[in-house]
Amino acid sequence: MKLLFNITDVEISADEIKSSLGYTDADLSFKNLLPDINSATTLVRKVISREVYMHIYDFYKDNLEEDGTYIYDYEDIESNILRQTRYPILVKAYSLFAPSNDISHSNEGRRARTSENEKLPWQWQIDADNKEQEKRFYRAMDDLIDLLDDSMPEGYQGMTDEQKNATVYYKWINSAAYKELKSLFVNSIDKFNKVFTIESSLLLHKLAAGLQECEEFEILSRIGKEKFEQLKSSEPIEDPKDVQLLKLIHTACVFYSLAWAIPKMSITIFPEGVLQYQVSDRANTIAKKPAIGNEHEYAMQSFAKSCQLALSLIEELVKTEPEPLTDRPPFFTPTDDCAPGLYL
Repeated sequence: MKLLFNITDVEISADEIKSSLGYTDADLSFKNLLPDINSATTLVRKVISREVYMHIYDFYKDNLEEDGTYIYDYEDIESNILRQTRYPILVKAYSLFAPSNDISHSNEGRRARTSENEKLPWQWQIDADNKEQEKRFYRAMDDLIDLLDDSMPEGYQGMTDEQKNATVYYKWINSAAYKELKSLFVNSIDKFNKVFTIESSLLLHKLAAGLQECEEFEILSRIGKEKFEQLKSSEPIEDPKDVQLLKLIHTACVFYSLAWAIPKMSITIFPEGVLQYQVSDRANTIAKKPAIGNEHEYAMQSFAKSCQLALSLIEELVKTEPEPLTDRPPFFTPTDDCAPGLYL
């Protein structure tokens, strides 16, 4: 696999790890971490697309020094993208490596590692650090996606097609993940945050499948194909009724996607407001522990209820009004032949 790290010089690779992961020891072995770096690279590449990753890799190889090191240029967007791509790869690789490295694997079985100057952490400390490593990875991926979104070079619109094709920005906006998201009604963080705040580009991309499911199964059948395509193709929308309809569609899609995602994703990727946290009363610590019991189900039902309310309002808004009568109905006058007692 083509990696964004020096795989031949141990000292250079150790420096690359330490420069990215400041919280690890300087002697962390790249060789031991390599299998997990491969796994983490595959995960990151799936998110940003193979085309974007290979563009970053080619940039990295083309700008290596003679001794095999890479020196960051913090004024260059592609150099910053390289740095930001390396970081989540190493964070994820270390989080995969650390649990097995906490104990030694010997011919006599597994043993706890001990030393004179260090002691084993408590289990709650290990669990807390595992959660923090996961959150650190998600934040790093958010930063990477935001950087790719903002990577359009100056004068891009005036470039030739060949020049555009050579930029990382072109490869990003033409990736499958980007196109899938932009084809939706809720296709940006700003639109999502107007309904429910997440502030996470990675989470938005992961929710894209749920947003699309809501459009196909809930919205299309209620507003019809013609109105569905009209709302997607005509922006900005000026008709007050369509503005209100689009707002309700955004609301329904957002809450549907959150209810869809809760049983499918790690709760660590969500903002803490999605599931409430409570303070632990163990070992005199104020460390937070995740919600327990039925709170996942309660949150999912709450989002589903909000979605259903928005869908009901959509049905009312698009409901066909009865046409007014053009001819006045004839006035009925009872006659003597009518049965007595029916009229006063």
